[in-house]
This record gives sequence, structure tokens and C-alpha cells, in this order.
Amino acid sequence: RVETFSKCPFMYYCLYDMKAKKLDKAEISSRNRGTIAHHVLENILKKYVSRISDLTDDEIISEIDFYTNEYISQHFAGFDIDEKRFVFTVERIKKLLLDVIKNIGQEFAQSKFEPIAFEEKIGNENDVKPLQIPVDDGNVMIIGTIDRVDIFKKDDKAYIRVIDYKTGKKTFSLSDILYGLNMQMLLYLFSYIESKSDENAKPAGVLYMPVKYNDFVESSDEEDKLSFTMNGLINIEDRVPEAMERDAEMKFVPYSYKVNGEYKAGPLYSSDDFDDIKKKIVLVVQSIATRMKQGDISRNPLHIDSNAACKYCDYRAVCLSADTNLTMAKRHKNTMEIIRNEVR
Repeated sequence: RVETFSKCPFMYYCLYDMKAKKLDKAEISSRNRGTIAHHVLENILKKYVSRISDLTDDEIISEIDFYTNEYISQHFAGFDIDEKRFVFTVERIKKLLLDVIKNIGQEFAQSKFEPIAFEEKIGNENDVKPLQIPVDDGNVMIIGTIDRVDIFKKDDKAYIRVIDYKTGKKTFSLSDILYGLNMQMLLYLFSYIESKSDENAKPAGVLYMPVKYNDFVESSDEEDKLSFTMNGLINIEDRVPEAMERDAEMKFVPYSYKVNGEYKAGPLYSSDDFDDIKKKIVLVVQSIATRMKQGDISRNPLHIDSNAACKYCDYRAVCLSADTNLTMAKRHKNTMEIIRNEVR
């Protein structure tokens, strides 16, 4: 919700206050593909955990068939599931999931990280308590569900990484948090770490895991390998990147070395950087919460580079300011410097 408000307060008002929602066609949409993929991945990974790499292709296919059909029977009542386009799309999803799960198995086989939680809920009634962000007359509580939590234990420290499965075109850019975007995984990470402070939990990073082929069509093997590489933020303390991928081939996570053996510039940050990022996110959420309390429903869409909030907005027809009155923003190359200067 925070991200929706940051994109455009009027979009937030229509979706969450007015509860106006677009009617979906009776077909498997991109959103449906994502929920099917989440259902299958959650159940198979929870069942086999790090033993995924021991499964044969036929065993994985059998599990995918079971959980895909289970989801379809529960959520697609009334659909013509024998219609050619429906069948084609489901088979494409199953083929994709086979490749994704095999890739995850390969990653687990060489990684020191192990999954410890799936669909982990954050809330007052759950094991992971919500992050409490103070505002003028109370606290803002960040609740939600983490797709997957992995752990790497080093000496007396427990490094935690948050994984988010993405079936769409989603990449992580640190500069987005300056505008209230892409904060969800980081908020979940910090919530989890605060709840596990007695276990000396430390941030290992946040990573989007692509669950897609390039453009959701057949691709060459090389393109497929690249499309499954995760992206996000990684902590460099205690050689955490090597604990994720020992050979630095960028097949699983985005890091590599210079000729002299040092890390190349990339999404690699120190523990102090993660502390500063948390402080900045708290400031951003406090600012957004204040605007919400003041009743801000302005038609003021955010435009970053070539990405405008209006582009795929369901409320263009009732908005008189679509593609106008834009808040222009850009992705900064020196985002960490900007954050340090603000919070230190």
C-alpha cells in the first residue's frame, strides 16, 4: 500500500478507500500466473526444502502437476479449462516452473544458505512482529507476507535474506526507496531481524527471484540462465556473497570480482549501509503516513525515467490528470551517498 501511495495518492484512494477494482476477464492473466507460480513453489519447496536438487525431472513434474491442478480446481471454477489458450498457458507455466525449480535446486546444492520459512506472515499475532515506525500520535505497523526466508550461520551470527518471487519485469534499484518504492522486501527483512534479535540476526540481503522466461516466450539456454539470476541488495560482511554463490559466475546472484580479487561495483553493501538504508526507509514511511493522515488524494503520479504510474493505471478513465501533473524523478547512481548524507 505504501508503494501504491508513492506512485500516486489518487490511485491509492481509488483502490483502497473507494475499493474500485477492474473486472478481470475469464482468462489466466499475468496476475493469475503469478499466484499459480507462488502456490506451486511454496508447496514444493516447503515439502522438500533443500532436497530439491535430489529430485528427478519426472518427480518435479509430478509435483508441479499436482499443485497446479490443485490451484486451478480451487480458483478457476466456471472456466473452460479445456479451451486451447487456457491449456497452452497452463502448460507453459508448468514448463517454466520445472526450469525454475531445477535452477533453485542447483542453487541450494552449492549455497550455504538454507530456507527456513515460506509465506512467513508478519503481524501482531504471528512469530514475526511488524516493524513499528513512530509517527506523531502513534506507530505505523508494517505487515505482510514474505515469500521465502533463508539463513546462513557464521560463528555466532545468523545472516538472513528475504526472497521475493517475481513473474513480471521487476528489478531492484536502491534509488527507488528515495521515492517510496521498492521498500517492501527491505521492510520485511528489517521486521524479521528485529523479531529475531535474540538470535543475533543480521541482514544478508534482499533478492527478487525471476520466475519467468524473457518475455514469457521460448528462449535460448543462455538467455534462460540470465533470466533466472536474482537481483537486489547483498551484504558483503563475512563473505556473504560467496555463501550465496561460491564461484561468482552470476548464475544465481549478481556479484563478481575485479582482476585483483576485490568485489566489482554492484549491489553490494556493508552492514553500516543496511543500517543507513533502514533509517532512510523509516523517514520515508513517516512522511507518507503524515500525508495519508492529512487526506492527500492528489492526482500526482510519479514518473521515474520512462516509467510513469499512469502507464498501466486502472483509473485513467476517472482521472483528469493522467500523464500530466507528473512528479519527475530519476534513478541516481550515488544513492548510497545521498542516504548517508541525510541520515548520519
